[in-house]
Amino acid sequence: SISQKAALYIMNLEKYLALDTEFVWNRTYYARLGLIQAAFPKGTDILSYSLPELIPFGRTSETQELLLIDPFEAYVDSLKAALEDASIVKLLHASTQDLQHLHIWSGALPKNIFDTSIAAAYCGLGANMSLQKLFKELLDIELPKTETQSDWCRRPLTPEQLEYAVDDVQLLPEAAMVLCERCKELGTFEYLCEDMNLLDAPELYTELPIEETWKKFNPSPKLMKNEKATARYCALMAWREELARKYDVPRVRIAENGAIVEASLHFPKTEDTARTAGIKANYIADYLTAVPAILSAELPPELASAEQPDGFAVERFVKNAKPIVEKLSEELHIASQYIASKRDLVAWYSQQESVENKLNSGWRAELIRPKLLRCI
Repeated sequence: SISQKAALYIMNLEKYLALDTEFVWNRTYYARLGLIQAAFPKGTDILSYSLPELIPFGRTSETQELLLIDPFEAYVDSLKAALEDASIVKLLHASTQDLQHLHIWSGALPKNIFDTSIAAAYCGLGANMSLQKLFKELLDIELPKTETQSDWCRRPLTPEQLEYAVDDVQLLPEAAMVLCERCKELGTFEYLCEDMNLLDAPELYTELPIEETWKKFNPSPKLMKNEKATARYCALMAWREELARKYDVPRVRIAENGAIVEASLHFPKTEDTARTAGIKANYIADYLTAVPAILSAELPPELASAEQPDGFAVERFVKNAKPIVEKLSEELHIASQYIASKRDLVAWYSQQESVENKLNSGWRAELIRPKLLRCI
């Protein structure tokens, strides 16, 4: 229940694992994990690593074990077990990307996450606050940003990099406790805990099946009017995704989103027309090989069976709903996009009765759904 989750965050912060990662993500599809920072209470055996899996550094703490784990040397077992142990609260800031990288490295499906970036949004500090600003706001501590763009995959790492890396995880537990107290004072703590449960969903960290890539880049209304073009769009998105993963290159190095739309509408079948549409030169041969399969592609079942709402009606609904969301945001001290983003509102308009839609469950169903129904 929510109350049990709330109790877990308060009581089991004595059994926490603060985590952060440093990585290099430049000209590749997958990030290159360069360092894993961890902190947990002294006297506990949450992680078990030793040299050469650890990178030595010159700082100690009376209350915490501080570890800098070398992902090039370390076995995944200890961290994987801790990430999947629901009795340990994992403390991170803007957690999803770090946990995706850790999943790719270790295969772990994390449980029981406390994200300080989300927590800040539930106590009047706004959405997407950086960790540096959060520490300044809550703890009056300013951290340097000097190593943000460092090469974290080089060895050896510099003393400056090591000092920079350990700061975040050492201070996270104290910041998390302050955020919990602020949310309790404002009456949003139970809502926060309910939404932290959503971070246990495996699909946040695992790769989307290639054939479902289109869900990340929903077809535009212009495309949706043309069933064949929409089917080609979904097939082209899958084609690009497969190549990006296979060759470990960013999607835009194969074709930008606009080129995919252009190719879906006009479907080039020759080298010259593919180049004109925006398919990058190095991948035109791959594209031409895929042409027969793309031509024969069918609409995904979700789109084939979906009744498309009137675009003007959706736009009118979102326009009327936004002031309701903003007003509730002011009353609750919760950032508006965490109550209902534009994407949430558009999805809800088509799924007013769906139990899978987050606006139809939990605290949102009680506080905002009745008001949204009056906007229809």
